[in-house]
Amino acid sequence: MRKNDASRKTVSYTEAKNIGILFTIENREKHEKVKSLIKTLKEDGKTVDVLCLLLPGKENYDFTFDYFTPKDFSFFGQVTSELVASFNDKEFDYLIYLDIQPDIFAENILANCRAKCRIGKFVNEQKSPFYELMIKTQETQDLQLFINEVYHYLKVLS
Repeated sequence: MRKNDASRKTVSYTEAKNIGILFTIENREKHEKVKSLIKTLKEDGKTVDVLCLLLPGKENYDFTFDYFTPKDFSFFGQVTSELVASFNDKEFDYLIYLDIQPDIFAENILANCRAKCRIGKFVNEQKSPFYELMIKTQETQDLQLFINEVYHYLKVLS
């Protein structure tokens, strides 16, 4: 993270043009919730790029989204995938991480991305260097509630 010189700042939602979404493929239900958020963001006139983590033994429900696997990182955490490197280089106005529990692969992307504002779920204070905005929800495991809160706070930033 110390090597990343990306300019971090909060952009108003009305001015934001490019939004990145990062999440781990877990099940069909989560996939549909993420697709619904993407549809809403696109209806608001935003360009949305999505990258998802596909863990061993999980199914890619449709090939709508670009995905990466743990094999796209070296033993020392260096990105070995052109797809992940390209995603990291995009200057998103917002990068939204939609997992309830973070993992080291997503945190690697969050640490190395060029996004102006990184948004994710509040887990604990130790995760704060990865985000400009962390959202704490009442129900800690409810993805739809978290997605609703993310969208609510994006709109508040207008």
